[in-house]
Amino acid sequence: MFTQKTLTYLLLLLPLFVQAQPAPEVTFEKKRFHLPFQQVNNLILVDLTINAQPYRFLLDTGVHHTLIFNPKFLDPAQNIKAQETAYLSISGLGKNEPIKAFRTVGNTIQIGKMKMEHQTILWLDEMDAALGSKMGVSIDGIIGMQFFKHLRAKIDYRHEYIQIRSLSDKPFRTKGKYYSVPITFFRGKPFVTAKVHLNDTIAQGSFLLDSGSSDAIWLFENKIGYTAPTPYFKDYLGYGINGDVFGKRGKMTALDLGFHTFKEPKIAYPDAGAFQNITMKPDRIGSIGGEILSRFKIIIAYAEQKVYLQLLSHVDAPFYYNMSGIDLQYDGVKIIATNVPKASSKAMPQKSYNPNTSSSAELFLDGRKTLKTVNAIAIDKVRPHSPASRAGIQEGDELLRINGRNVVYMNLAEINRLLQRRPGQRIRLLVSRNGQRLEKEFYLEELFK
Repeated sequence: MFTQKTLTYLLLLLPLFVQAQPAPEVTFEKKRFHLPFQQVNNLILVDLTINAQPYRFLLDTGVHHTLIFNPKFLDPAQNIKAQETAYLSISGLGKNEPIKAFRTVGNTIQIGKMKMEHQTILWLDEMDAALGSKMGVSIDGIIGMQFFKHLRAKIDYRHEYIQIRSLSDKPFRTKGKYYSVPITFFRGKPFVTAKVHLNDTIAQGSFLLDSGSSDAIWLFENKIGYTAPTPYFKDYLGYGINGDVFGKRGKMTALDLGFHTFKEPKIAYPDAGAFQNITMKPDRIGSIGGEILSRFKIIIAYAEQKVYLQLLSHVDAPFYYNMSGIDLQYDGVKIIATNVPKASSKAMPQKSYNPNTSSSAELFLDGRKTLKTVNAIAIDKVRPHSPASRAGIQEGDELLRINGRNVVYMNLAEINRLLQRRPGQRIRLLVSRNGQRLEKEFYLEELFK
């Protein structure tokens, strides 16, 4: 999860009015191709272009309309065709007021060997600029139904690629190891039926199939007439269109998908107020997110109204919460000086910006030193009574080293993996607080034993 909380993207938009325009067209240069992706905390990030401009998008089964929001791409003359732009207000998760969006038409989206022309994109010019710092990678937008409805997709979380087949090609083979699960659609979003076991209570209903949530399960207390049992803790759950979403986290007895049962999975109960501005499927009681989905190899076949799931070897691995109690985020940039290796001291290489690493620019001085701008990593939140809290870690501390490794050469995902290895793991941190360097040490602990 991001900041190491699950950064959840559950977005539901108001209906859009329609203007006369050419019908959307989808063409495939190849009927079959592989689409690599980056997996960050169970979320899928893909590279694409919009009107020949490069972007990185979250691939999210939980959204209908394609959204773009990164401020660095807000020049419509260069990046998004806005000749037929219309302003509207949209509502989603969160308690804040609806935000402005611009409906842009006539866009061309290229994803791998697939070209989508005359596409409508919602441009959100008020999306929180802090989103990238919380996620730890550059995210420019979100795409869902407009991608999946034109193809069949086999998602391999383990190897980080998607096998794509056009609808005119043969379906994937699903006999043997795959379980067929029917899906229904509500406002362009896929739903599956499942049962949850909460102590002596059993509830069955529709769950949004949501690859844009890195949580395991969200459950709506008001829809099942059930109050979250203890133990639980109050927490920040994620970021929605209309602001932050808060709620409670705990564990449940079981999640039953029919063909497989997950024992003691993590569960989040979002505050009811976060849904006050959206219309939900009447029998919906929750969402199933990336921490469950990434335990399968998944074939998505919207045209057949089915998904096919193959169990992976770690399907029954234990579900652990943040065992350190620390949430991290990028917090601006800083300049550091490093030595240039002798073998390369005569060369003057140029280093370009890569949003997915900590380094962003490099300036070589006299062949011996280089000045480098890097992302600063800060402690965003510390959970009360956690191992980090007891060790004296405070919000606002700058993280310098973890277990002897300089975080300058690491990204948030790498650091968070170290903080989630296993209960009993020793963690040594070097932090900076008000110009003073402090060494801290603690051991990871399972939150619910």
